[in-house]
Amino acid sequence: MHRTSTRRRSTMRSIALLSAVVAVGTATLAVAAGLLAAPSAEVPSPSGLASSSHANPERWYNDPYPVFHWQAARDVAGYSWQLTRRDGSVPDDTAEVGGGFSFAPPADLATGSLTRSLAFGDFDLNGIEDLVTANSGADTISVHLGDGSGGFGVPFPHTVGDLPLSLVVADFDEDGLQDVATANAGADTVSVLLGSVYTLLTTGTDFVVGDGPSSLVVGEFNGDGLEDLVTVNTVGDTMSILLGTGDGSFGPRTDVAAEGSLCVAVGDFDRDGDQDLAAVNPNADTVSILLGNGDGSFAARSDFATGIAPRAIAVGDFDADGVQDLAIANRDDDTVSVLLGNGDGSFSAKTDLAVGDAPRSIAIDDVDGDGIHDIVTANALADTVSVLLGNGDGSFSSHTDFAAGDGPGSIALADFDLDGGQDVATTTTGADIVSLLHNDTPDAVAAFGPRADGTWFFHLSALDSEGGQSAPVSHAVNIDTTRPATKAPAKTTVRRYATAALKYRVNDVRPGSPTATVTIKIKNSKGVVVKTLRPGVKNVNTTYLAKFVCKLRVGTYRYYVYGKDQAGNTQITIGSNKLVVK
Repeated sequence: MHRTSTRRRSTMRSIALLSAVVAVGTATLAVAAGLLAAPSAEVPSPSGLASSSHANPERWYNDPYPVFHWQAARDVAGYSWQLTRRDGSVPDDTAEVGGGFSFAPPADLATGSLTRSLAFGDFDLNGIEDLVTANSGADTISVHLGDGSGGFGVPFPHTVGDLPLSLVVADFDEDGLQDVATANAGADTVSVLLGSVYTLLTTGTDFVVGDGPSSLVVGEFNGDGLEDLVTVNTVGDTMSILLGTGDGSFGPRTDVAAEGSLCVAVGDFDRDGDQDLAAVNPNADTVSILLGNGDGSFAARSDFATGIAPRAIAVGDFDADGVQDLAIANRDDDTVSVLLGNGDGSFSAKTDLAVGDAPRSIAIDDVDGDGIHDIVTANALADTVSVLLGNGDGSFSSHTDFAAGDGPGSIALADFDLDGGQDVATTTTGADIVSLLHNDTPDAVAAFGPRADGTWFFHLSALDSEGGQSAPVSHAVNIDTTRPATKAPAKTTVRRYATAALKYRVNDVRPGSPTATVTIKIKNSKGVVVKTLRPGVKNVNTTYLAKFVCKLRVGTYRYYVYGKDQAGNTQITIGSNKLVVK
């Protein structure tokens, strides 16, 4: 790695957008000028070069040294990757990153007593992932607000029922705020805590379920569009279905036989539009499928073989056929069983994949940024997480292991440092700690000088340990830093209860971002917003009409046009004009 300047390093640290700092120097520039060794025959050709998109484009464009995210070729550990920027045909800058995906060493986060489960949600509505944990030793949950750079604040505790073992995050009262529900094994209840703009969460309300609930999931089982809950009750050998009412409460439970089940997941396995259940049975080495009838009830279960002592289950589409598949973590034979769905509620015979020692939980997400589902397990006896990269055809690469905390149990994935990569959080056995693993897959290159409008050309090459370089893959990126201006070019007069048509447009003198998201707000004479229109994404430099049935009282109003282009640039002026209602 080459060294970057102190100023540039400081800038990148301050914006906290890189998982691995990449550098620029005179030695690399000499390489870019052509002083390269002859390519080795074994040097792989890079593939999958992607655009410089980022999960937070406003943050990307508002920094003078933007971060570029690239997905290099997969499964090429041992090679580094050289990315050269050219402004026109002249090399402008070059940076180098390592090959392969990776996670940084784990960092500890203190939580409540004996944390058993965890999940992510945005509780303060700032666009940053927050962490919530279920603490079985204190009968509490703790909310840790994320700072956007991968860190979390002090815990905000909230009391729940006795011995919370599992939790979920959802919006149960449809108010746009994140709510939390816990399965309380010692109380045979579910505690529901509704989101609050003042205290993050309200005091919990308890709902009775079966004996010894150990697992909890959210679904929609009766076709009313409202969030429902299902618990697996290990003592009672049942599953309890709680149908949501839309106000944060739930109707009386309905119990379904589930002898020997431990953990449950939700999916539509027969593609009929009704959600189904899949529950693992560790004593029988099976997974049970219960197809939903669409009214909150379920058909008799069908069982399919898994590995030995299945402990956890996740749902994904591993072969890109539009049918949901299953991945099941098997504790006693250190494997994951992959069962590909047939689309009728049945599954193909399992394929067992080796992972670390004693996997206790499992998660599905795109870890390496190639758009394909990958599998991640938390391995209790190995103190590791295992990552199996998906190939897109239902098969997976061999597992790669990364150190985690002591005895990792529950696992959850989210991009909590806003660098575009999925990070990992796990609980630790017998401890009051969550282990955080930051995804530092080297697919990011930064500090290519101050941003400027124009087209930049990037060339990605693979370098081997002997200095051999592959032929480059090239990509052009249009950099747009120009702020648009919104216009309201005409006064509008309309009779009450007739259709009004407000004329608007977003002007951009240099439309590197060819579209913009438009919002129109109508204000009365006191400046109070009385109606908001959301035309959505529209082409720039084009005039449109926003139509609506005008139920406003007779009088004179003013409408204001707001626009934000694809790069996150907001309008330099806000177009406005009169709306007269007769």
